[in-house]
Amino acid sequence: MDSDTLLKGIALAAEYKHVRSMDIVEIDPTVDIRNMTSRLAAYALLQFMLAKKRIR
Repeated sequence: MDSDTLLKGIALAAEYKHVRSMDIVEIDPTVDIRNMTSRLAAYALLQFMLAKKRIR
């Protein structure tokens, strides 16, 4: 899955009232080149929170 698909999926899931939270299950910093995965995970969580705030 590419990052664009992930972020679109998160935005779609956030539209549902029954979806109230999300978590990132696993990030391995020993293989995370230039912290790309960690940065995407942080961005994904922020996008989820922003989408939930907009829906209110």
